[in-house]
Amino acid sequence: MIPRTDNGPLEFESPAPETIISGKTGQPASFDAMLADLLTAAVVYVGEKHTAPGHHAVQLRVIQALHRQNPRLAVAMEMFDRSYQPVLDRWSAGQLDEDGFLRSTHWYANWRFDYALYRDILEYIRVHQIRLVALNLPANIPPKIRVGGIEHLSPYEKGFLPAQVDTTLAAHREFAQKIFSMHDFKGGATF
Repeated sequence: MIPRTDNGPLEFESPAPETIISGKTGQPASFDAMLADLLTAAVVYVGEKHTAPGHHAVQLRVIQALHRQNPRLAVAMEMFDRSYQPVLDRWSAGQLDEDGFLRSTHWYANWRFDYALYRDILEYIRVHQIRLVALNLPANIPPKIRVGGIEHLSPYEKGFLPAQVDTTLAAHREFAQKIFSMHDFKGGATF
């Protein structure tokens, strides 16, 4: 949201979907200015409103620009849980067509957003054989953690988690609380 004043109370107007907002200033930024910042980072997170085609267009431009600078780029996506990694590896190797990919990842059962929104990004990944990484946990694990904690997971389920989980960093907990408060969880989320 961009602050706007017209001799009245402070109001916010939404920028156009393809507008890049600086995380440092909160103001619109050029693609080149953003890219200069991104090239100094080891990990880049690109947010989106899932149904906004303009957001996905910017994501593709970011991936293309970063890939030109670093051919060893990997792209990680939240809509895939780690049990799908072998399928993603086949996609990145060009061993699956679109229909096979959609069926093998259970796209519409798991993600439910129109594949067309992500098609150009995923095609670029496949054509350029960029490593595609599954970010999410299998859907059955987070509710188990929420109810019983990590210690009550099976060894198989624990295999999807990092070797160490550090929950002591206050800034991270505050950030996570803010993000989780934006989502509707049955039973609530506690930190």
